[in-house]
Amino acid sequence: MAVFSVIPDAISFNALIASKIQEKGLRQQMHKDDQFYTFVLSHSTKNYIRVRRVEISRRWLQSCAGVAIMSLGAVTYSFYGVVKQAASVQTAQTRENKSLRIQNELAKQELAYLTTRIGNVEAVAKPTQSTVTAQNDSADKIRKGEGGPIESNSISNLPDSNGLPSNSDKNQTIIETTLRTAENTPSIYPIVGKINDEFGWRSNPFGGVSYEKHPGLDIDGEKGDPVSAPASGTVLRAEWSNGYGNLLEIDHGGGLITRYGHLSQIEVKRGDAVTRGQFIAKVGSTGRSTGPHLHYEVRINNQPVNPHLYLPQLPAEIVQQTAVIKK
Repeated sequence: MAVFSVIPDAISFNALIASKIQEKGLRQQMHKDDQFYTFVLSHSTKNYIRVRRVEISRRWLQSCAGVAIMSLGAVTYSFYGVVKQAASVQTAQTRENKSLRIQNELAKQELAYLTTRIGNVEAVAKPTQSTVTAQNDSADKIRKGEGGPIESNSISNLPDSNGLPSNSDKNQTIIETTLRTAENTPSIYPIVGKINDEFGWRSNPFGGVSYEKHPGLDIDGEKGDPVSAPASGTVLRAEWSNGYGNLLEIDHGGGLITRYGHLSQIEVKRGDAVTRGQFIAKVGSTGRSTGPHLHYEVRINNQPVNPHLYLPQLPAEIVQQTAVIKK
């Protein structure tokens, strides 16, 4: 009985020893795998060199590497964000400068147009003034040496002066009518750019050998370029229309309207009153379009007419400058 009781104890003891040895070996192996060894020369003299061994945990080293990579990524992302923001600001400034230059060219057109209209008004007023002066001179010559008593009923027979229009009133009416007509005449370009397609017949821009009638002008531009009202009026339409895409239509009175097609954005709404030179929309490529541009129409009693009938001759240098600005 004693023999059989000792043997299991021996087996258990041996198993325990083996388990401890195996566990120690595993710990040593794990400890070895979890260490990184390096040697650092810390001090030296003529006779000896002191060497210090430093043990660094691989997990610690991996953690440090991870933190370093994350920090580098954060710095890189931040730098990219700063660069991207700076590029965005520069792009916005470039676009704003381009817009200001284009508006400056439009202002030059307006000045040239007003100068022409003033010249026309002066041309109308001068003959009238000359006629009045000649009549006064003639009256002075005829009335020299006249005199005599005044009859009692002479004054009562004179016509009421308030009922007779004076020459100055006529001139004022002519000037006001001329300026009012000028304000509502689409006589400046809504945008400055190269004319890609003229009014009239043209080949199909989408290919093929067919031809189609083009009811307006296609003026080159970039998406987002500002569109200005060429004359004062009231917004008649501001909506999507097949073919035109985003369409804006302005009524200038007297059956005269203007249309603006393929817009990326409309800045006014139906019923709004707009003035000459006002920012009304942005160039786009919506609807039936091959690329960013402005489709511009002038219509009289809903019949398209050539916009060049109202527009001044755009100097070639302005078109060239605009092309350079848009690059």
